[in-house]
Amino acid sequence: MYTTAWSGLFGNLDLRPGETVVVRGATSSLGQAAVNLAVDHSATVLTTTQDPQ
Repeated sequence: MYTTAWSGLFGNLDLRPGETVVVRGATSSLGQAAVNLAVDHSATVLTTTQDPQ
């Protein structure tokens, strides 16, 4: 999951510190990996989920 998240955030999006990224499906394993990586690289993270709670 972390390899896929890394590729999406940094390979495709070229996410840089201080930028904001929206992670859809943040409760999935891939979503959690993306959140963790983005936060670790000083990005602001907004998340969505289908879970109403």
